[in-house]
Amino acid sequence: MQISDDQNKALTTAGLNLIAQALTIYDSDLRLAVCNAPFQSMFDLPDALVTPGAPFEDTIRHLAQTGEYGEVTDVDAFVAERVDQARAFVPHYMDAPAPMAAPSASKARPCPKAAGSRSIPTSPTPNGKRPCCGHARMR
Repeated sequence: MQISDDQNKALTTAGLNLIAQALTIYDSDLRLAVCNAPFQSMFDLPDALVTPGAPFEDTIRHLAQTGEYGEVTDVDAFVAERVDQARAFVPHYMDAPAPMAAPSASKARPCPKAAGSRSIPTSPTPNGKRPCCGHARMR
């Protein structure tokens, strides 16, 4: 059975939305290529940040300003550091105790066979902690 590109996209989106974890894929210009519905709901993101083409920088800024990373005293510097890490792919692991939400974490590792980056933040577990997240710069 042959399926069209539109059908393939619809099936892929439906499948990604069945995953309880939030999932994002950013292209090599750090623009959103795809995300699933849990990404928007987990972080209470506006539609503009879950629309293909949304800049990674804008999403990180929004998350920092809304307390997802805990207390950030210099948002501009924090965002610049995250963007630099994503552009250069600096492996990192970061715990982020959000004051109004469950703690989150971010872990980065290379995925060299594709262009862009992926991020897999997860929702809180029953004990209120989010399991480890994955974020990787792909080349």
